[in-house]
Amino acid sequence: MTDNPSMTIPTLNIEEVVDPLVAEMRVLASKAEKVSIFAPIRTFSKLRNIRKEHLKILNKYETALEDCYAKTAAPTQGPGVAMSFIQTWSLSKGLTATLRLQTTWSDLSALIDRKFTYTTAVLSMYIAVLSLFLTVAFGILSFHRHLPYRKKK
Repeated sequence: MTDNPSMTIPTLNIEEVVDPLVAEMRVLASKAEKVSIFAPIRTFSKLRNIRKEHLKILNKYETALEDCYAKTAAPTQGPGVAMSFIQTWSLSKGLTATLRLQTTWSDLSALIDRKFTYTTAVLSMYIAVLSLFLTVAFGILSFHRHLPYRKKK
């Protein structure tokens, strides 16, 4: 009587790493999309907070990506040719999940950068208009002080 070794199907389980992080990125993207660039002072502070959250997710993203690459790079062992299809399917599933993670991160980063750039431009335009207004106002006031007054006799 020979012992038959138990056959284990190799799985990468990258979805366990990717899915929660992708969900977190989508929540942050929805926060960024709700920010309007037409109220730049409030928007600027909201976007700064969103960028801080974005940087916190960056560490998780890099760790998850390293984990995904390590799992897809390590060959899975199985008993012979019967495992080759499962191994290929598992690897392709892992690569798809990794690609989804990278795409979501890229979309999130582009959205936040675009919003921040627009908000900064609108805010700097407001500051330029305010500076121009103050320059004209103080110019008129200083010009008015230097006008010669006629004294009535």
